[in-house]
Amino acid sequence: MTIKYGNISPDKTQQEILKLLYTMRKGEKNHALLTEYFLQEFANYPEKLIELIHIVKSELQNPQNLHRDKMARRYLYVFSFLCERFGLYEEKLELDDLCFEILEPEDYKQLKKELEKYQKKSEKIISEIF
Repeated sequence: MTIKYGNISPDKTQQEILKLLYTMRKGEKNHALLTEYFLQEFANYPEKLIELIHIVKSELQNPQNLHRDKMARRYLYVFSFLCERFGLYEEKLELDDLCFEILEPEDYKQLKKELEKYQKKSEKIISEIF
């Protein structure tokens, strides 16, 4: 059975899928259909997901991209779950972190600052022990 979402079919390129993500409307039905489509699409070709994740990452890292916040929301909406489902934990954590930085820059800075303090304190305790 082939699931179609809008006008995408399994032979679509990553750029066409990215275009879909940019134009996707938020909604429970859309999310369910899109998630099911990607689960089926990537189940047989997980390397396609890895390629697509790299494209999404480069889109998010490009400060000239005017749609970074939209892409970050779409990534969190669909691909974060897929990365976890396919065992791409390192990529998931890296992209989740990047999306948080894009969508909530002030909260991200504050949290990063707190984590750095905690890390310094932990390193000091460890050095005292050894």
